[in-house]
Order: sequence, then C-alpha cells, then structure tokens
Amino acid sequence: MKGIIAEGAAILGLTLLFMSSQAFAVDDATVQQLQTEVEATKTEATQAKSKSQDNETKIYGVKDALADLQNEITNLQNQVNTIQLTPGPEGPQGPAGPQGLAGPEGPPGPSGADAFLADFSCPDGEAISGIVNGAFVCTVITAVAGDTGGTSGDGGTTVGTCGDGALDADEQCDDGNSINGDGCENNCTTTPAQSTCTDLKARADLSGCNLSGQDLSGLYLYQIDLSNTNLSNALLVGTNVETATISSANLQGADLSGAILKFATLSNSNLSEAILYQANLYGAKVNGADLTSTDLANANMSGANFNGSTMIGADLSGASLLNAIFTGVNFTDAVLTGADARGNVNNYNGATWSNTTCPDGTNSDDNGGTCVDNR
Repeated sequence: MKGIIAEGAAILGLTLLFMSSQAFAVDDATVQQLQTEVEATKTEATQAKSKSQDNETKIYGVKDALADLQNEITNLQNQVNTIQLTPGPEGPQGPAGPQGLAGPEGPPGPSGADAFLADFSCPDGEAISGIVNGAFVCTVITAVAGDTGGTSGDGGTTVGTCGDGALDADEQCDDGNSINGDGCENNCTTTPAQSTCTDLKARADLSGCNLSGQDLSGLYLYQIDLSNTNLSNALLVGTNVETATISSANLQGADLSGAILKFATLSNSNLSEAILYQANLYGAKVNGADLTSTDLANANMSGANFNGSTMIGADLSGASLLNAIFTGVNFTDAVLTGADARGNVNNYNGATWSNTTCPDGTNSDDNGGTCVDNR
C-alpha cells in the first residue's frame, strides 16, 4: 500500500513541477486530464487503504480464532485429565516367570500322632480314647461282661536267704537285690510276663486276646491287630479302627455303631447280630464273614469287598453300596430298602453282583446281574 501512495505522490510531484515550468503553456484540456489522473490516483489510494484495513481486520480475526481454538484445546485437555478411565477386561495370563530363589527353611512343625504314638502308653487299665490339643487322652477300660482273670499264687515259701545272690533249692531266681519287676522279684520268684491285652493303643498287637464284653468305645485304635480276638458283645461305639486287622475275630453281638472301619480287614470274622449302624466300612475287606442278622442300616459300605459273605436277614436299609463287591453273597431275607446302589453309565447299579442270592431268593445272574429290583 505504501508503494502505491509513493507512486501517486511522485506522479503528483512531477505534475506540479511540470505545471510550474509550463504554467503558461498548459491549456485547459491538459489541466483537466491531470486532475482526472490525480482523482484516479486518490481513488486507487483510498481503495488500497480500505483493502489494507480489510486485510488487517481479517488478520485480527484469524488471531482471535486461533486464540479461541487454543482455549478450546486447553479446555479439552483439562477434561481429558479429569476423566476417570474405566479399566478394560483382564487380559490373558502372561508366561510364567523364572523360578525364584528358595526361601529360608521354616521352623519344624509339631509332631503328628503317628510320630509319637509308638512311644506313648496309658497306665495299666486305661487306653487311648482320643486326642485333645495334640495330646492323647487315656480312659479307664470298663469290663461290661466276661470272665475275670485267675488269682496269682503265693509264690511259694522261701527257706533259703533271698537276695544274697546265691540260688537256693527253693528259689526260682536270686539276683542279689530286692527290686521287683527286674526279672526276679523280692521273694526270688521270676517276674511274671505282663499281659499285652490291656495295651489298647494304635498299632498294638492284641491278636488272640479275650476282650469279650469290654467297653472300647471312642478309642483310637488305628492299625491295631485284633485278628483271632474275642470281641463278642464288646462296645466299640465310635471307635477308630481304621486299617486295622480284625480277621477271623469274634464280634458276635458287638456294638460298632458309628465305628470307623475304613480299609479294615474283617475277613472270615463272625459279625452275626452285631450292630454296625452308621459305621464307615469304606474300602473294607469283609469277604467270607458271617453277617447274619447284622444291623448295617445307613452304613457306608462303598468300595467294600463282601465276596463269599453270609448276610442272611441283615439290615442294609439306607446303606451306601456304591462300588461294593458282592460275589457269592447270600442276601436271603436281607433288607435293602433305600440302599443306595447307584452308579455310572457302565455300571448302572454301582455295585458288582455275581452269583449272589437276592433277598427274594433269586440269583443275581438271572436278574441282569443285580439284586436292586429283587429286594
């Protein structure tokens, strides 16, 4: 714009100079032309100025627009900063990291029951009845019925000098002291052998003992050996004899209600008229046993083996027979009402019945390999 103004001023100056030098030589037409050119130059200058002002206005408008845009950007940024993003779904688990270093060894734990069971024993006439706060509890053994032991002799009459270390003719022994229980008593008789039949604890060997009519209820007799033992009419209510050996034992009329007999061996034992109501016989071996008129109501017999057993008139109502094995078993007149013998698709009744006499006298082999529908 300044260039246009300068150009117009130059033309005007030249025109005035020309007029001053040629004042008397310029006619009216020339003057009129010069005036026209001057007016045209003014018009162009005015238009240029107006255009310049318009451009300047546009520039300020662009600046204002840019300022407004910057404000909008700032506002949006502030909004983004205040947005609480919601976490997306958890992604897949990444690969396992490298094995870390082994930590320090922890303190030793408390000894389990099996760790100190062999070293624990109750006083004479008592047996383990349970574990309280990690310690065994002893209970006095009460005889319910049965014969009492014989009376001991008077040990004979001592004539020689007992305790002098010299064996006299009337002495069984003479160890030179008067201490009892060391093999030679203070009357020079041999110390009698201690009976193991009162050593009622887990893993004890009581095979062949006479425990008829004794109250062993609630005792912890895990893995005890009671083979060939007389337990007729004994009380073992709630007693734990898990994995015990009770083969060829006499348990006729014994009460084992709620007893734990898991994986115990009762092969060839006499359990006739015994009470095993709600007893746990899971996985037990009861093959060849006599269970005539035995109460097995609501007992857990799952997985137990009863091959060759006699169960005439036994009550198995409500008992669990899942996966139990009954080969050659006599169920004549037995009660199977409500017994659970369900199974999988390959063994629908859940138990194995082979050459078994069903409660109604029919043979399981003639009933599709089951006694479920022949109660």
